[in-house]
Amino acid sequence: ADLRDHTVFLDERWAQFIGLPPAETRTSLQSLLACVPEEERPRVLDALARVESGQTEEYLVEHRFRRHDGMLVWVRSRGRCVERDSAGRALRLIGINVDLTAAKNAETAAEHQAELYAAVNETALDLLARRGTAAVLQGLVDRAAALLDAPSVEVSLLEQGLLVPRAWVGPIPAEGLQPAGREAVLAWRALDT
Repeated sequence: ADLRDHTVFLDERWAQFIGLPPAETRTSLQSLLACVPEEERPRVLDALARVESGQTEEYLVEHRFRRHDGMLVWVRSRGRCVERDSAGRALRLIGINVDLTAAKNAETAAEHQAELYAAVNETALDLLARRGTAAVLQGLVDRAAALLDAPSVEVSLLEQGLLVPRAWVGPIPAEGLQPAGREAVLAWRALDT
């Protein structure tokens, strides 16, 4: 990037990344910023201003970018000042843009999954409070047996340091329903017999 006139030169991979045919791109900083969501522009401009003023040599910012087809993608822009004037103001930057879209999508999916697990846990605790432990545990083993297509399933709870079977479906194992060692607060197992 030439900061004297805010011209930015990008290679053909950038054109492909934003949904255009591969070709080197010459554009303006203003045109690029127009494709960054408005709420993220201050971060981008602040990172650039720190390099321009000489506070730092490196430019690093993650932000979204609106492609030519309208789709928002994530990009990590990393640059370095390679030329300054006699007053220390940045004249030229070189850098690279990395597509973070897949990683950010995976991160968002993981966050949603964690929220789902938290909601399921909260719902289970609420059911326990409303229905009673025995009914909820029996519902769990019935559902687990159906999901696992297992002839025998048991659920145990931690009581006084031991896992004690509290609900089951199917035949009782030969060793019976005996307390087990301390493995977890709640445990279940599906048996083939």
